[in-house]
Amino acid sequence: MKDPRGAPTPAPVRPCPQTGHPPLDPALGDADLIAARAALTQGRWTAVRELLAHTGTDWDLRGHRLTVLA
Repeated sequence: MKDPRGAPTPAPVRPCPQTGHPPLDPALGDADLIAARAALTQGRWTAVRELLAHTGTDWDLRGHRLTVLA
């Protein structure tokens, strides 16, 4: 399904069938990553570029952020 601008809408959040708990967000509470991911779903790449530029040489953080964005 797509929104009026043509960007894909995110999948609905469904609780885990075994436990009833909501699924774990892969962003793990990283507010900057969540904002960049939201911008990416709307076709805006600059937020992702800025996020990765501000990540610097923290390779573990960069790897995690790239994995979530992928």
